[in-house]
Amino acid sequence: LCWVCLVCCCPNYIFVFSKSAPRWASLAFGDEVASNIRNKVLKKVCNTRWEARHTAVYALKVNYIQVLKSLTNIILTSNKNDEKNTAISLKKKMESFEFVILMTIWEKVLKPLSVVSKILQSPQTSLHQAVEYLQVCIDAIQKMRNTYEELVSSSTELCSKWGISIIKENKRKKFAKRQYDSIDNDKRLYTIEENFRISIFLSLTDTAIFQLQERFKGLETVSRNFDFLQPTSKTHPKHTQ
Repeated sequence: LCWVCLVCCCPNYIFVFSKSAPRWASLAFGDEVASNIRNKVLKKVCNTRWEARHTAVYALKVNYIQVLKSLTNIILTSNKNDEKNTAISLKKKMESFEFVILMTIWEKVLKPLSVVSKILQSPQTSLHQAVEYLQVCIDAIQKMRNTYEELVSSSTELCSKWGISIIKENKRKKFAKRQYDSIDNDKRLYTIEENFRISIFLSLTDTAIFQLQERFKGLETVSRNFDFLQPTSKTHPKHTQ
């Protein structure tokens, strides 16, 4: 009977440990190595969860150098052409300053969104608290809007660890065709850094702020109309002129 129980339990043990690489590492090397493996695991993007999006981008940012090393190892050692070509393509995209700074920007934008999204899913969160948390999220993104130089400095430091050049290539200037008697309004930004800041960074942050304000405008209106039900409004009444 004991032997039968032992044989029946063996597949269950294998099933438990085979579900996760850190579990195998914890079994073979101990909890310390398993913790390091867990921190280096890349996360899958989920389109319906903001927390999963930030987790995926953050994991890629933290393990950026390790991912490049792994891709290089695949390129040098793999015997499969499809696998090697995919690794070459990914490595080429990642070895650019634009990729690094976009990854840094998105991580900063998604961080407050993921925190607020997780709080809003809690059944204990009231309507008024939701409005306050959303405003904190908007303020955080607005504050980040004025820290472009810090984001560039952080991205430059990360690029220097892998030897990625931060000098962007100048592309051929394009002009719109000028019609007869028309005013020449074809003015473009030819400074690459300034063009990136205005066309991408500011556009991204402004869109995020606008969407947060517009999508939850009704929530804010309802919260303001029923603000008198809050205990804080009774103990600390608002003075109106």
